[in-house]
Amino acid sequence: MPNWSRFCYLTCGINLTRFILIGAVSLYMKENFENHLEIIGQSIAHDLRTPLLAVHSGIEGVKKYLPVLIDTYKQAAQHQLNLPDIQPRHFDMLEKALNFASQATYCANVYVNILELNLTRINIGNLIELCSMSDCLDKAIEKYPYKSDRERLILSKSITHSEDFLFNGNKVYINNLLLNLFSNSVYRAQRTENGTISIITKKGKNENYLYIKDTDIGLPSNELESVFLPTYRSQQHNLGLYFCKELMRVLKGDITCHAEENCFTEFILTFPSHIS
Repeated sequence: MPNWSRFCYLTCGINLTRFILIGAVSLYMKENFENHLEIIGQSIAHDLRTPLLAVHSGIEGVKKYLPVLIDTYKQAAQHQLNLPDIQPRHFDMLEKALNFASQATYCANVYVNILELNLTRINIGNLIELCSMSDCLDKAIEKYPYKSDRERLILSKSITHSEDFLFNGNKVYINNLLLNLFSNSVYRAQRTENGTISIITKKGKNENYLYIKDTDIGLPSNELESVFLPTYRSQQHNLGLYFCKELMRVLKGDITCHAEENCFTEFILTFPSHIS
């Protein structure tokens, strides 16, 4: 064989070997980068979520006892005790500040959920577990941060376990999703005198469904297409609905919204019936 032919064969062999090595190294780096990214994402989310929960607990504690302190101050003032002068508007400002701080920590926690969801979706299979919809609903209703007896009454009467079903999900994420939807529904249901919430589960052949419907002021029809966008804002909706949409996409399901202004708002969650 001529020398130039041997040289061509040798060159091709070297190039092929280099291509295989580069591909193998690139694949190795990509897999390791994704694994490190997931670990970093979970670590960041944990480090952020822990102080947020501490702040939220502190705020809820102050909100619980602030009315008692204000009432005690007013009674002491009526008895003309020696007290620092606190104007009524200052009490109002305190209550508004606490509500604002509570909303701020809530939104920050949603941001953390979205961050973790986006960073871990690369290997989302590691977070998937078998869940019961009935169990998830019961736990979410139990953990819901009720602000009044009416809220507890509205939500406790809402649930109807028509047909429980199993699905591939994540209990922590699903709990956050349900609390977001409950919060929106409770807010709207209280805007009307006879507002109610109904929660229904239904099994299908290829898909299972969760219906969360409230009779209320209802969303305007021109807002339905944008309600799940990260840029959407209203008095009762925030990034929580965007998080719900992203989570359902990761779980290979979907969430849609139907509403009639001054009548009702309904969220329909679709879960694949196939479980692994």
